[in-house]
Amino acid sequence: MAQLSCPDPLAASGMDVTLEALAADAPTSKELAATIWPRGPRATAFDLDELSELDKRLESYEVRVSETLDTVTAQMVKAMGDARDDGVRLRRRQYSSGGSNA
Repeated sequence: MAQLSCPDPLAASGMDVTLEALAADAPTSKELAATIWPRGPRATAFDLDELSELDKRLESYEVRVSETLDTVTAQMVKAMGDARDDGVRLRRRQYSSGGSNA
């Protein structure tokens, strides 16, 4: 698990770039609040247009997050399977060469 959690600073900086790219064009909490509660009871049809635009941006963000989650999950499952397979091969070599596990 430690290997999968990116202890390498260079790999971690790559994750920062990925997270920034994921969040690109996602509405901020300030934008959402300003649109949802713009002028209290004096809201106008223009406010609905803003909400619609933010909704599109949120939908796009949701798609990117879902795709990234699927990709990262698949990569983690593969990495864990590869690590398990490497461990099994190593143990088989140790046993076949007459090695002791004591």
